[in-house]
Amino acid sequence: IMTIGEGFKDDLGFVRRSGVKRQFYDGALFWQPASLRQRGIRQLQPHARTWIYHNPDGELVSQTVHIANQTTWNNGSYFEYAFEPRTEALNRPFAIAPGVSIPVGRYDWIQHLLLYEGDHSRVRAEMIRRYPVIEGDGFPTSRMILWQRASGALVYIAVIDNPKKPGESCFSATFAAERFDLTLLLRRKYLAGPAGGAGN
Repeated sequence: IMTIGEGFKDDLGFVRRSGVKRQFYDGALFWQPASLRQRGIRQLQPHARTWIYHNPDGELVSQTVHIANQTTWNNGSYFEYAFEPRTEALNRPFAIAPGVSIPVGRYDWIQHLLLYEGDHSRVRAEMIRRYPVIEGDGFPTSRMILWQRASGALVYIAVIDNPKKPGESCFSATFAAERFDLTLLLRRKYLAGPAGGAGN
């Protein structure tokens, strides 16, 4: 249980809402009988989680319940079905488009989720087949390049060196820097200039 005061300053972005009492409960069972492994199933994982938020007056403002079972096969792929009752309460109209607002009130609904993730070993085998820069015993040396877009957004670009061809590199991935590096947020807050002077 965590209480976040009204005046809390979320400078680094870890807390999505303030002025609430947050409760989180989680329970799971990891069932791995040998009889299932012989049939290709490594694990059954029934689990339940709930996130509950109350305002300072004790009134419910948000609740998510997650009840699910995840089946994992011996090759690492898995399938999950989840049943999720949701509750959201609005104490003031919420604008979703110009001239369109959701009125004050409590809203309850149920959502169903189906998740599937394939065999990781097949993905890795295909990566190694397509990109010789990836070795079977791990990844070679990589470099991270910080790029500032015209919009001011900071983005990391991952570049992997090809150990078989010196001087040759392979583009790997691009991702938003702010989600992974607190240094960028601190520079933006305390240093002058566009985007905190970063990206030059």
